[in-house]
Amino acid sequence: MLNSLSERIADFLLRQKCFEDEMLPVYVYGVKVFLSSLIGVVLVLVTSCILGVFESGVLFLLTFIILRQFTGGLHCDSYVACNVTTVITFIVTVLFKDIIIHTTSCNVILGMMIIISFIITAIFSPVSHPNKEIEQKDRLKFRYVSLGILILHIAIVLLCNRWFSLEIIIVTDFISSIYIVFGLIKNKTRKEK
Repeated sequence: MLNSLSERIADFLLRQKCFEDEMLPVYVYGVKVFLSSLIGVVLVLVTSCILGVFESGVLFLLTFIILRQFTGGLHCDSYVACNVTTVITFIVTVLFKDIIIHTTSCNVILGMMIIISFIITAIFSPVSHPNKEIEQKDRLKFRYVSLGILILHIAIVLLCNRWFSLEIIIVTDFISSIYIVFGLIKNKTRKEK
């Protein structure tokens, strides 16, 4: 269904003379990626509404999407798997955050998560994927941007946490760093095959 819809939209754009004929496969792929991403965002937002944590859903998406653009990490082999994994990741992140904030060691745990996220990102990011290779010249830049994003997240949480519950940002950063490790493992297994 996603393929068919992507082809129809790209064909419509072609008839409107938005691009040349030979670019049709590129536009079909681009529309497919856009629609799949849009579906993932909508699913997370709907799930966050159902769970009564819409603000957390928005913060999760902003944190997760922006950071993963630069860190890379685990990627699924299909759009359906990607969207299901994203929704499950969101649910796990919310549950994990709720468990942490109700512990007496909340600040210690969040501090450890920040340190672990920072170490993993500094050492291992960015992680390429066969469909999204990162050129060697961009690797260091992506790493620095990733670390800058983590620092920005920490600053936002420290400055604004008295007005809003922003622990979801730290937990999302931590989960994103775990995706870096899983991405490395998957890449290594792929190369061994």
